[in-house]
Amino acid sequence: MSTEPTPPVNGLPSGCAMLFALPFLAAGDYIMAISLGILPSDPDSFKAPRLVVTAAGAVFAMGGLMVLLKGSFSAGAQQLPAYQWLEFIIVTLFLVAFGAIFLWVGFGPGERAFQTETSIGPVTTSGEGNPILGRCLFGTFGLGTLIGGLFYAYRKLMTLPMGDDEDEGME
Repeated sequence: MSTEPTPPVNGLPSGCAMLFALPFLAAGDYIMAISLGILPSDPDSFKAPRLVVTAAGAVFAMGGLMVLLKGSFSAGAQQLPAYQWLEFIIVTLFLVAFGAIFLWVGFGPGERAFQTETSIGPVTTSGEGNPILGRCLFGTFGLGTLIGGLFYAYRKLMTLPMGDDEDEGME
């Protein structure tokens, strides 16, 4: 067995992963603090319900947290049940929050404005997009994300350690 530390994230030192994760964690926490009313903000500046804005902040925070976890634990420690459960919870929350944003854009109340832009070489055209098509695309992507998240959660739950099969120390 080797005593050499294993670089946990794509061969980079773990400090790089942790440094990369911090801005995402900070941005997500900042967005969530504003949307939850912890930090003051102008209520008229919200173009979406505060819960949707909280979900957007959670996406950044969970993404940063996932990178931070990968950078903080060695390959061996990532095999521990507590780590696997923590990773499962964070990834599942990330997928739910990410899908919820797209579901709100697709199926939430109120008007939506979409824009289209096409570039071919140096020529760019832009215009107003079709609101029904935009809602359908966002809603379909949101549903796909949640269905994929449910599939991930189901499959991952089948492989996660559920505890000891033997009751040690109960004799």
